[in-house]
Amino acid sequence: MIYLTINGLDMSTVGVAMGKGFIDALESPAPFKDDVENDSPLLDGRLMVLTDKLGAREVTLTFVVYGRTLQGFRNNLASFRNLLATRKITVLTAYGSTRYRLIYTGKNASFAHGTYACQIMAKFIEPNPTDRGTTPAAGSMFSY
Repeated sequence: MIYLTINGLDMSTVGVAMGKGFIDALESPAPFKDDVENDSPLLDGRLMVLTDKLGAREVTLTFVVYGRTLQGFRNNLASFRNLLATRKITVLTAYGSTRYRLIYTGKNASFAHGTYACQIMAKFIEPNPTDRGTTPAAGSMFSY
């Protein structure tokens, strides 16, 4: 069973696995856009128009990159970095058919290195949390 794919690539083939809290971060709810407010001095209180529209959300995902040898680990790490460098990332896990369309920010929250493995906490933006279809979008993976 394939547990994690990014841009259609089975990540176990390049020595990458989900780290702690990966699914929790993907499944966390998106924030609402700011409500429209008017705090006019001519009126008592404050006028508010509540919005039900979702805003973009920031997601930090933890990945574990590993290899059986030092050279294998270094090759897998280079492959993973090249994949992130494409910036447009579509994530699919074995926990559902939802495709998360994310943009890699190039900022990492942390990096912990071992002999044949490392942990990377990478930051992403999900520009449109409602664009998570279960099938690839026609023409492009992202809607801006």
